[in-house]
Amino acid sequence: MFQHSSENPLSDCFIGWLTGTLLWKLDLSHNALSGGLPLSFSNLTGLGILDLSVNNLSGTIPDFLFYGFRHARVISLAANMFTGYLPTSLGSCMKLTSLNVSSNNFQGFIPSILGRLMLLENMSLQRNNFSGLIPGSFGSLLSLRVLNMGYNQLSGSLPLQLSQLSYLEELLLSNNCLSGEVPADIVYLPSLQTLDLSFNVLAGQLPFYGGNCMLLQNVNLAGNNFQGAIPTALNTCSYLISVNLSSNQLSSFLPPEIGQLRDLMSLDVSSNNLGGRIPVEIGGLSGLILLRLANNLIDGVIPPQIGHLGALEVLDLSDLKLQGSIPSALRSCTSLITLYVFLFLLTPFLLLCFFIDKQSAYCIVLVLMSVEQLLPA
Repeated sequence: MFQHSSENPLSDCFIGWLTGTLLWKLDLSHNALSGGLPLSFSNLTGLGILDLSVNNLSGTIPDFLFYGFRHARVISLAANMFTGYLPTSLGSCMKLTSLNVSSNNFQGFIPSILGRLMLLENMSLQRNNFSGLIPGSFGSLLSLRVLNMGYNQLSGSLPLQLSQLSYLEELLLSNNCLSGEVPADIVYLPSLQTLDLSFNVLAGQLPFYGGNCMLLQNVNLAGNNFQGAIPTALNTCSYLISVNLSSNQLSSFLPPEIGQLRDLMSLDVSSNNLGGRIPVEIGGLSGLILLRLANNLIDGVIPPQIGHLGALEVLDLSDLKLQGSIPSALRSCTSLITLYVFLFLLTPFLLLCFFIDKQSAYCIVLVLMSVEQLLPA
């Protein structure tokens, strides 16, 4: 392995020395390699594993460079400074199971020819400057388990062909410019565990209709333009651990059925147009660690059932229309670290705002003392 230095070019001489060997694995990751990829790389046709991640490599990659990599199983170019277009020759690496080009400066369309890689299980293209549509050919990647294309400039709608990926466990497309409605068949993929479509411009109703999504654990649809009510069918995804629906245009109310998600640890529906009251059924979420309802139209009182949330660490009820007093049952939330509430007390013209943050133990003591005085005996 090369030693760390500020300037350590990857030379044709070095690659030429390797040419003709039976080299199967070349791991030069986590060094300070700089410059571009030598053309002689195309001669390393026996490679099964190529890892050049976490270096300072730059420049464009010749389109033909990987045509001879017939035996390649793993290619990682992640965390470098490569520019230009992704080489279409990667589509000829028919035995590839993992492709990682994340955290570079690749641009242009994602080559549709990558849809030929039938053995591919992991494709990580996140944190580049890819634009254009998600190739419909990706629906042919029937072995795919992880597809990460977040933090790019992809546009258009989600191709329905993705609903054919029956082994897909993680679909990560956050921070793009994707639009249109989300096909419900994608949400209900039989192996899907994590769905992150946050911070796009997706619209329409939330794509939950009551089908079988028994493995789904993490859903992040924050920062879109979803409208309408939170579907009661969300409770059919009984293994959900984290749900983030914040910063949309959701209306109606928080459905009582949410209390049936017994494994839920994080629920964020802040910054919507939800009204009604906080459902008492929320007290059934005994494993809940984070609850954010802030910046909605929710009114009424804080239900004492929140005191049943013994694992709760973060509770954000700010910018609501709550009234009344703080329920004494809140004392039972012994794990609470952060509490943020704007509360209109029954005393006229008195607005209570308090905040607890574990960054300052002294501050916690002071605020808890104030809360203790406000709680009924």
